[in-house]
Parts: sequence; structure tokens; C-alpha cells
Amino acid sequence: MQGGPFLSVGQFLTHHVGQAVHKVNTESRYSGLRALVPRACAVQQRLESGLVDVDSGPIVLFHGDFSNRNMLVTMDGQVCGADVCEEVMLC
Repeated sequence: MQGGPFLSVGQFLTHHVGQAVHKVNTESRYSGLRALVPRACAVQQRLESGLVDVDSGPIVLFHGDFSNRNMLVTMDGQVCGADVCEEVMLC
């Protein structure tokens, strides 16, 4: 059963790293991150070459916008949940 347009987690990550690099290189609001592009490209090359095994791990929920504004905290400061309405992906 295919879970989307990518055949593996490696393909998914390679694609998204490439999209991020493109945004940083082309959108002025990300210009402060341009120094990180060589590192991101190195990660992308390692993913493409198969040097990093990202496909054998478990499937987990990932919150694409995890921040303090999306956490549910009790009155005594214990994290008890996260807002997962729109930004959760199955990886």
C-alpha cells in the first residue's frame, strides 16, 4: 500500500530538504538562513546516496508546527497534550 507520492521516507525527506533550500535561496524573508544551505545540501546528498538509513525506523506522528503556543499545560506547568488539529503528519 502506497502512503503518498513518495516511495520511501528518504525520498520524502530529500524532496522537502530540496524545497527548503529553494525557499531559502529565492525568498528574501529567509535570507538569514542562507549560510545553512551548504549543510542542507550535504544532508540532501547523503539522503540521495543512501548513506543514511531513514527507512527502517518506526512510523510516528509528527507535529509540523510544534511550539509553545500549541502545547496544553496544566496549572502546575506539566505538559499534558498538544494541539494536533491541522499540522500533524504521519511519517
